[in-house]
Amino acid sequence: MEKQEAASLLGVGSEELDLFFIEDPFNPPNTIKGFLCQRSDHRYGALVLFEINGEEISPSVIYGTPKQKYPFKVKRGQKTYHWPRTFKSVRIYEKFDGTNVLAYSYADSKGQKYVTFKTRLTPIIRDGSQACHRTLWEGLLKEDKNLQKASKTALEGLAVAFEMYGYQNPLLISYEVPITARVIFGIDQKSAGLVIPEDLVKKGVPKEAVVEISGFLEDLSHQSLITFFEDSQKGTDSVNKKIKDQIKGTEGYVFYLQEEDGWHQYKCKAPSVEPIHRLNSGRLSEAVIYPTAINALESVSGQLSVEYVKTLLKEEFDSKIIEASLGLVQTVVDQINKTYSLKKKIDSLFRSSGLSFEKDGKGKIMKHLSAQLEKEDIKRAFAILQDLGHIPS
Repeated sequence: MEKQEAASLLGVGSEELDLFFIEDPFNPPNTIKGFLCQRSDHRYGALVLFEINGEEISPSVIYGTPKQKYPFKVKRGQKTYHWPRTFKSVRIYEKFDGTNVLAYSYADSKGQKYVTFKTRLTPIIRDGSQACHRTLWEGLLKEDKNLQKASKTALEGLAVAFEMYGYQNPLLISYEVPITARVIFGIDQKSAGLVIPEDLVKKGVPKEAVVEISGFLEDLSHQSLITFFEDSQKGTDSVNKKIKDQIKGTEGYVFYLQEEDGWHQYKCKAPSVEPIHRLNSGRLSEAVIYPTAINALESVSGQLSVEYVKTLLKEEFDSKIIEASLGLVQTVVDQINKTYSLKKKIDSLFRSSGLSFEKDGKGKIMKHLSAQLEKEDIKRAFAILQDLGHIPS
Protein backbone atom coordinates (compact mmCIF):
# COMPACT_ATOMS: atom_id res chain seq x y z
CA MET A 1 0.00 0.00 0.00
CA GLU A 2 1.33 3.44 -0.92
CA LYS A 3 1.62 6.12 1.78
CA GLN A 4 -0.45 8.56 -0.27
CA GLU A 5 -3.35 6.08 -0.40
CA ALA A 6 -3.27 5.73 3.40
CA ALA A 7 -3.08 9.51 3.77
CA SER A 8 -6.20 9.89 1.61
CA LEU A 9 -8.11 7.44 3.80
CA LEU A 10 -7.42 9.61 6.84
CA GLY A 11 -7.56 12.96 5.07
CA VAL A 12 -4.03 13.99 6.11
CA GLY A 13 -0.73 14.73 4.39
CA SER A 14 1.56 11.80 3.61
CA GLU A 15 4.33 13.48 5.66
CA GLU A 16 2.12 12.98 8.75
CA LEU A 17 2.29 9.18 8.46
CA ASP A 18 5.00 6.79 9.67
CA LEU A 19 5.37 3.26 8.29
CA PHE A 20 5.66 0.45 10.86
CA PHE A 21 6.06 -3.32 10.90
CA ILE A 22 5.76 -4.93 14.32
CA GLU A 23 5.09 -8.18 16.14
CA ASP A 24 1.94 -8.41 18.28
CA PRO A 25 3.02 -9.93 21.61
CA PHE A 26 -0.60 -10.25 22.73
CA ASN A 27 -1.34 -12.57 19.79
CA PRO A 28 1.88 -14.42 18.91
CA PRO A 29 3.18 -15.01 16.30
CA ASN A 30 1.09 -12.30 14.58
CA THR A 31 2.74 -9.40 12.79
CA ILE A 32 1.03 -6.21 11.62
CA LYS A 33 2.11 -3.65 9.07
CA GLY A 34 0.67 -0.23 8.42
CA PHE A 35 0.97 3.51 8.90
CA LEU A 36 0.64 5.57 12.09
CA CYS A 37 -0.77 9.12 11.96
CA GLN A 38 0.86 12.05 13.78
CA ARG A 39 -1.93 14.60 13.09
CA SER A 40 -2.78 16.27 16.39
CA ASP A 41 -6.59 15.99 16.35
CA HIS A 42 -9.13 13.12 16.39
CA ARG A 43 -6.71 11.20 14.12
CA TYR A 44 -3.89 11.38 16.69
CA GLY A 45 -2.18 7.98 16.68
CA ALA A 46 -4.67 6.51 14.18
CA LEU A 47 -3.53 3.43 12.26
CA VAL A 48 -4.05 2.30 8.68
CA LEU A 49 -3.38 -1.46 8.64
CA PHE A 50 -2.80 -3.18 5.28
CA GLU A 51 -0.87 -6.36 6.05
CA ILE A 52 -1.37 -9.03 8.75
CA ASN A 53 1.05 -11.97 9.05
CA GLY A 54 2.61 -11.13 5.71
CA GLU A 55 -0.72 -11.24 3.85
CA GLU A 56 -2.46 -8.18 2.41
CA ILE A 57 -5.84 -7.15 3.82
CA SER A 58 -8.27 -4.47 2.78
CA PRO A 59 -6.96 -1.25 4.36
CA SER A 60 -8.34 -0.98 7.89
CA VAL A 61 -8.47 2.35 9.74
CA ILE A 62 -8.12 2.20 13.54
CA TYR A 63 -8.91 5.46 15.32
CA GLY A 64 -7.00 6.04 18.54
CA THR A 65 -7.00 8.46 21.45
CA PRO A 66 -8.01 11.93 20.20
CA LYS A 67 -5.86 14.90 21.12
CA GLN A 68 -7.53 16.73 24.00
CA LYS A 69 -7.76 20.50 23.78
CA TYR A 70 -8.16 23.44 26.15
CA PRO A 71 -11.42 25.41 25.87
CA PHE A 72 -9.55 28.73 25.93
CA LYS A 73 -6.53 30.65 24.74
CA VAL A 74 -4.28 32.78 26.93
CA LYS A 75 -2.90 36.09 25.69
CA ARG A 76 -1.08 38.49 27.98
CA GLY A 77 -2.32 36.57 30.98
CA GLN A 78 -5.98 36.78 29.96
CA LYS A 79 -8.19 33.82 29.09
CA THR A 80 -10.52 33.88 26.12
CA TYR A 81 -12.92 30.93 26.06
CA HIS A 82 -13.98 29.35 22.78
CA TRP A 83 -16.66 26.86 23.75
CA PRO A 84 -18.87 25.62 20.88
CA ARG A 85 -21.86 27.83 20.12
CA THR A 86 -24.35 25.18 21.12
CA PHE A 87 -24.12 21.97 23.12
CA LYS A 88 -26.71 19.52 24.40
CA SER A 89 -25.12 18.13 27.53
CA VAL A 90 -22.02 18.34 29.73
CA ARG A 91 -20.36 15.52 31.69
CA ILE A 92 -17.24 15.79 33.85
CA TYR A 93 -14.84 13.01 34.86
CA GLU A 94 -11.58 13.00 36.80
CA LYS A 95 -8.42 13.24 34.69
CA PHE A 96 -5.81 10.67 35.70
CA ASP A 97 -2.11 11.23 35.07
CA GLY A 98 -0.88 8.02 33.51
CA THR A 99 -0.26 6.17 30.27
CA ASN A 100 -3.16 5.93 27.86
CA VAL A 101 -3.68 2.35 26.65
CA LEU A 102 -6.18 1.64 23.88
CA ALA A 103 -7.71 -1.80 23.29
CA TYR A 104 -8.53 -2.27 19.61
CA SER A 105 -9.12 -5.15 17.22
CA TYR A 106 -7.92 -6.11 13.77
CA ALA A 107 -8.72 -9.00 11.43
CA ASP A 108 -6.40 -11.13 9.30
CA SER A 109 -7.02 -12.12 5.68
CA LYS A 110 -9.27 -15.00 6.81
CA GLY A 111 -11.46 -12.70 8.94
CA GLN A 112 -10.09 -13.93 12.30
CA LYS A 113 -10.26 -11.07 14.83
CA TYR A 114 -7.68 -10.27 17.49
CA VAL A 115 -7.61 -7.76 20.37
CA THR A 116 -4.39 -5.91 21.06
CA PHE A 117 -3.24 -2.71 22.78
CA LYS A 118 -1.49 0.53 21.81
CA THR A 119 -0.36 3.79 23.40
CA ARG A 120 -1.00 7.16 21.78
CA LEU A 121 1.86 7.12 19.28
CA THR A 122 2.70 3.42 19.02
CA PRO A 123 0.87 0.67 17.09
CA ILE A 124 1.47 -1.78 19.98
CA ILE A 125 2.27 -0.92 23.60
CA ARG A 126 5.89 -1.74 24.31
CA ASP A 127 8.69 -1.68 26.85
CA GLY A 128 11.45 0.78 26.13
CA SER A 129 14.94 1.09 27.54
CA GLN A 130 13.57 3.43 30.19
CA ALA A 131 9.90 2.56 30.77
CA CYS A 132 8.13 -0.80 31.09
CA HIS A 133 4.60 0.06 29.98
CA ARG A 134 3.91 -3.28 28.32
CA THR A 135 5.11 -5.27 31.33
CA LEU A 136 2.96 -3.18 33.69
CA TRP A 137 -0.07 -3.52 31.43
CA GLU A 138 0.34 -7.29 31.00
CA GLY A 139 0.47 -7.65 34.78
CA LEU A 140 -2.75 -5.67 35.24
CA LEU A 141 -4.53 -7.51 32.44
CA LYS A 142 -3.58 -10.87 33.89
CA GLU A 143 -4.96 -10.02 37.35
CA ASP A 144 -8.05 -7.92 36.58
CA LYS A 145 -11.02 -9.69 34.96
CA ASN A 146 -12.85 -6.37 34.58
CA LEU A 147 -10.07 -5.08 32.34
CA GLN A 148 -10.14 -8.32 30.35
CA LYS A 149 -13.90 -8.04 29.81
CA ALA A 150 -13.69 -4.36 28.90
CA SER A 151 -10.96 -5.11 26.33
CA LYS A 152 -13.13 -7.66 24.52
CA THR A 153 -15.54 -4.86 23.59
CA ALA A 154 -12.98 -4.01 20.91
CA LEU A 155 -14.07 -7.13 18.98
CA GLU A 156 -17.39 -5.37 18.31
CA GLY A 157 -15.76 -2.27 16.81
CA LEU A 158 -15.66 -0.23 20.02
CA ALA A 159 -12.07 0.54 21.01
CA VAL A 160 -11.70 1.12 24.75
CA ALA A 161 -9.28 3.64 26.25
CA PHE A 162 -7.75 2.97 29.67
CA GLU A 163 -5.54 5.19 31.80
CA MET A 164 -2.79 3.21 33.56
CA TYR A 165 -1.45 5.12 36.56
CA GLY A 166 0.35 4.63 39.89
CA TYR A 167 3.77 5.13 41.47
CA GLN A 168 5.27 2.35 39.35
CA ASN A 169 4.51 4.57 36.34
CA PRO A 170 5.64 7.92 37.81
CA LEU A 171 4.58 11.12 36.05
CA LEU A 172 3.64 14.51 37.50
CA ILE A 173 0.89 13.36 39.89
CA SER A 174 1.97 11.17 42.82
CA TYR A 175 -0.34 8.22 43.55
CA GLU A 176 -0.30 5.87 46.53
CA VAL A 177 -1.42 2.83 44.51
CA PRO A 178 1.43 0.86 42.84
CA ILE A 179 -0.31 0.47 39.46
CA THR A 180 -3.94 0.36 38.35
CA ALA A 181 -6.10 1.26 35.35
CA ARG A 182 -9.53 2.72 34.69
CA VAL A 183 -11.66 2.82 31.55
CA ILE A 184 -11.98 6.49 30.57
CA PHE A 185 -13.82 6.47 27.21
CA GLY A 186 -14.51 4.52 24.04
CA ILE A 187 -13.98 5.13 20.32
CA ASP A 188 -16.63 3.92 17.88
CA GLN A 189 -14.50 2.74 14.96
CA LYS A 190 -17.30 3.24 12.43
CA SER A 191 -17.54 6.98 13.05
CA ALA A 192 -14.40 7.80 15.09
CA GLY A 193 -16.90 9.10 17.65
CA LEU A 194 -16.23 9.38 21.37
CA VAL A 195 -18.29 7.21 23.72
CA ILE A 196 -18.58 8.55 27.27
CA PRO A 197 -17.94 6.27 30.28
CA GLU A 198 -21.62 6.17 31.23
CA ASP A 199 -22.56 4.80 27.80
CA LEU A 200 -19.75 2.24 27.92
CA VAL A 201 -21.44 0.59 30.89
CA LYS A 202 -24.62 0.29 28.81
CA LYS A 203 -22.54 -1.47 26.15
CA GLY A 204 -21.30 -4.13 28.57
CA VAL A 205 -18.11 -2.65 29.99
CA PRO A 206 -17.95 -3.54 33.72
CA LYS A 207 -18.95 -0.60 35.91
CA GLU A 208 -16.13 -1.40 38.35
CA ALA A 209 -13.56 -0.65 35.63
CA VAL A 210 -15.05 2.66 34.48
CA VAL A 211 -14.17 6.09 35.87
CA GLU A 212 -17.15 7.56 37.72
CA ILE A 213 -18.83 10.81 36.78
CA SER A 214 -17.69 13.78 38.87
CA GLY A 215 -20.44 16.18 37.85
CA PHE A 216 -22.74 17.40 35.13
CA LEU A 217 -24.24 20.75 34.16
CA GLU A 218 -27.96 21.46 33.93
CA ASP A 219 -27.74 25.14 32.98
CA LEU A 220 -26.30 25.04 29.45
CA SER A 221 -25.43 28.73 29.16
CA HIS A 222 -21.84 29.63 28.31
CA GLN A 223 -21.39 31.68 31.47
CA SER A 224 -22.52 28.77 33.65
CA LEU A 225 -20.06 26.52 31.86
CA ILE A 226 -17.20 28.99 32.39
CA THR A 227 -18.09 29.38 36.06
CA PHE A 228 -18.29 25.62 36.56
CA PHE A 229 -14.98 25.14 34.72
CA GLU A 230 -13.13 27.72 36.81
CA ASP A 231 -14.67 26.50 40.08
CA SER A 232 -13.50 22.98 39.17
CA GLN A 233 -9.98 24.30 38.62
CA LYS A 234 -9.93 26.09 41.97
CA GLY A 235 -11.23 22.98 43.71
CA THR A 236 -8.42 20.82 42.36
CA ASP A 237 -5.67 23.24 43.35
CA SER A 238 -7.05 23.52 46.86
CA VAL A 239 -6.21 19.83 47.47
CA ASN A 240 -2.95 19.64 45.52
CA LYS A 241 0.36 19.63 47.40
CA LYS A 242 3.86 19.85 45.88
CA ILE A 243 6.13 16.94 46.91
CA LYS A 244 9.63 17.21 45.40
CA ASP A 245 9.20 16.84 41.62
CA GLN A 246 5.60 15.65 41.87
CA ILE A 247 2.17 16.81 43.03
CA LYS A 248 0.05 14.82 45.45
CA GLY A 249 -3.58 15.25 44.50
CA THR A 250 -5.24 15.30 41.09
CA GLU A 251 -4.41 16.43 37.58
CA GLY A 252 -7.89 17.85 37.12
CA TYR A 253 -10.93 16.93 35.04
CA VAL A 254 -12.04 16.19 31.50
CA PHE A 255 -15.17 17.99 30.32
CA TYR A 256 -17.23 16.12 27.71
CA LEU A 257 -19.54 18.35 25.70
CA GLN A 258 -22.22 16.76 23.55
CA GLU A 259 -22.28 18.80 20.37
CA GLU A 260 -24.22 18.34 17.13
CA ASP A 261 -21.72 15.77 15.79
CA GLY A 262 -21.16 13.89 19.05
CA TRP A 263 -19.05 14.15 22.21
CA HIS A 264 -15.87 16.26 22.43
CA GLN A 265 -13.25 16.47 25.20
CA TYR A 266 -11.86 19.60 26.87
CA LYS A 267 -9.03 19.59 29.42
CA CYS A 268 -9.58 21.20 32.81
CA LYS A 269 -6.22 21.00 34.57
CA ALA A 270 -5.42 22.40 37.98
CA PRO A 271 -3.52 25.71 37.61
CA SER A 272 -0.49 24.10 39.29
CA VAL A 273 -0.52 21.41 36.59
CA GLU A 274 -1.63 23.37 33.54
CA PRO A 275 1.38 24.02 31.29
CA ILE A 276 -0.30 26.74 29.26
CA HIS A 277 0.02 29.09 32.26
CA ARG A 278 3.62 28.28 33.05
CA LEU A 279 5.63 30.25 30.52
CA ASN A 280 8.55 32.21 31.91
CA SER A 281 9.59 35.36 29.99
CA GLY A 282 8.94 33.80 26.60
CA ARG A 283 10.54 30.48 27.56
CA LEU A 284 9.25 27.15 28.80
CA SER A 285 9.87 26.26 32.42
CA GLU A 286 11.10 22.90 33.65
CA ALA A 287 7.59 22.34 35.07
CA VAL A 288 6.30 22.39 31.47
CA ILE A 289 9.07 20.43 29.78
CA TYR A 290 9.41 17.63 32.34
CA PRO A 291 5.86 16.14 32.07
CA THR A 292 6.03 16.27 28.27
CA ALA A 293 9.39 14.51 28.26
CA ILE A 294 8.15 11.83 30.67
CA ASN A 295 5.06 11.23 28.52
CA ALA A 296 7.34 10.86 25.50
CA LEU A 297 8.69 7.65 27.02
CA GLU A 298 5.45 5.94 25.90
CA SER A 299 6.61 6.13 22.32
CA VAL A 300 10.40 5.71 22.35
CA SER A 301 12.24 2.41 22.42
CA GLY A 302 15.74 3.79 23.04
CA GLN A 303 17.16 6.88 24.69
CA LEU A 304 14.94 9.94 24.92
CA SER A 305 16.03 12.65 22.48
CA VAL A 306 15.68 16.42 22.41
CA GLU A 307 14.24 16.26 18.87
CA TYR A 308 11.40 13.97 19.92
CA VAL A 309 10.52 16.10 22.95
CA LYS A 310 10.50 19.14 20.65
CA THR A 311 8.00 17.36 18.39
CA LEU A 312 5.58 16.81 21.27
CA LEU A 313 6.04 20.34 22.64
CA LYS A 314 5.05 21.75 19.22
CA GLU A 315 1.57 20.35 19.75
CA GLU A 316 1.02 22.99 22.48
CA PHE A 317 3.60 25.74 22.01
CA ASP A 318 4.98 28.08 19.37
CA SER A 319 8.25 27.01 17.72
CA LYS A 320 10.00 30.25 18.73
CA ILE A 321 9.29 29.60 22.41
CA ILE A 322 10.56 26.03 22.10
CA GLU A 323 13.75 27.09 20.31
CA ALA A 324 14.40 29.67 23.03
CA SER A 325 14.08 26.89 25.62
CA LEU A 326 16.31 24.26 24.00
CA GLY A 327 19.01 24.52 26.66
CA LEU A 328 16.54 23.58 29.38
CA VAL A 329 14.98 20.88 27.17
CA GLN A 330 18.43 19.32 26.82
CA THR A 331 18.97 19.49 30.59
CA VAL A 332 15.63 17.79 31.29
CA VAL A 333 16.26 15.08 28.68
CA ASP A 334 19.71 14.38 30.13
CA GLN A 335 18.22 14.22 33.64
CA ILE A 336 15.51 11.75 32.59
CA ASN A 337 17.94 9.54 30.66
CA LYS A 338 20.27 9.44 33.68
CA THR A 339 17.42 8.69 36.10
CA TYR A 340 16.01 5.84 34.04
CA SER A 341 19.47 4.40 33.46
CA LEU A 342 19.95 4.36 37.24
CA LYS A 343 16.53 2.73 37.71
CA LYS A 344 17.45 -0.01 35.26
CA LYS A 345 20.76 -0.62 37.06
CA ILE A 346 19.15 -0.74 40.53
CA ASP A 347 16.39 -3.04 39.27
CA SER A 348 18.99 -5.42 37.85
CA LEU A 349 21.13 -5.34 41.01
CA PHE A 350 18.14 -6.06 43.24
CA ARG A 351 16.73 -8.88 41.10
CA SER A 352 20.09 -10.63 40.87
CA SER A 353 20.76 -10.30 44.61
CA GLY A 354 18.11 -12.78 45.76
CA LEU A 355 17.22 -10.39 48.60
CA SER A 356 13.70 -9.43 49.65
CA PHE A 357 12.38 -6.67 51.88
CA GLU A 358 10.24 -9.07 53.92
CA LYS A 359 13.11 -11.48 54.62
CA ASP A 360 16.20 -9.25 54.73
CA GLY A 361 14.93 -5.76 55.56
CA LYS A 362 16.07 -2.33 54.40
CA GLY A 363 19.53 -2.45 55.99
CA LYS A 364 20.79 -5.56 54.22
CA ILE A 365 19.37 -4.43 50.86
CA MET A 366 20.97 -0.98 51.07
CA LYS A 367 24.31 -2.44 52.17
CA HIS A 368 24.29 -4.68 49.09
CA LEU A 369 23.47 -1.78 46.76
CA SER A 370 25.91 0.63 48.41
CA ALA A 371 28.85 -1.56 47.45
CA GLN A 372 27.93 -1.25 43.75
CA LEU A 373 26.58 2.30 43.36
CA GLU A 374 28.14 5.74 43.23
CA LYS A 375 27.79 7.74 46.44
CA GLU A 376 25.42 10.27 44.87
CA ASP A 377 23.13 7.46 43.65
CA ILE A 378 22.87 5.60 46.97
CA LYS A 379 20.59 8.31 48.42
CA ARG A 380 18.06 7.72 45.65
CA ALA A 381 18.21 3.92 45.65
CA PHE A 382 15.56 3.22 48.29
CA ALA A 383 12.99 5.56 46.69
CA ILE A 384 13.69 3.94 43.31
CA LEU A 385 13.12 0.46 44.76
CA GLN A 386 9.74 1.73 45.99
CA ASP A 387 8.88 3.15 42.56
CA LEU A 388 9.78 -0.21 40.99
CA GLY A 389 7.47 -2.02 43.43
CA HIS A 390 10.26 -4.05 45.07
CA ILE A 391 9.67 -2.39 48.45
CA PRO A 392 6.33 -1.23 49.92
CA SER A 393 5.79 2.52 49.68
